[in-house]
Amino acid sequence: MDRLEIGKTGEKYARNFLLAKGCKVLRENFHSRFGEVDIIAEEGKTLIFIEVKTRTSDKFGAAEEAVGKKKIGKISKTALHFLSETSQKPYDDLRMDLIVVRLNGRYELKSIRHIKNIRDE
Repeated sequence: MDRLEIGKTGEKYARNFLLAKGCKVLRENFHSRFGEVDIIAEEGKTLIFIEVKTRTSDKFGAAEEAVGKKKIGKISKTALHFLSETSQKPYDDLRMDLIVVRLNGRYELKSIRHIKNIRDE
């Protein structure tokens, strides 16, 4: 399985995880000139912009390390673009989250972790 397939597999697990938690998935792989948001979801009155990082090992570093200031900036700009281009109902809150998906050697779900309110501080 190549890198793109691993990423798509992780996004599928993340989507299913969110749905099981009662979130409503509004969009997947939303692109703008600023970047991409993997999943845009609604949890109650909160609109969430979610980055999904999938790993089969820590050989190239932990997933959290791949989401730094530059990536968070791209997600923020893409989120603003999404809000300006779509007529969304009013939300009480907006949030950026990270979902870390770990796959085993057979590319099956090993673990999933949801990190809310990511920021580069």
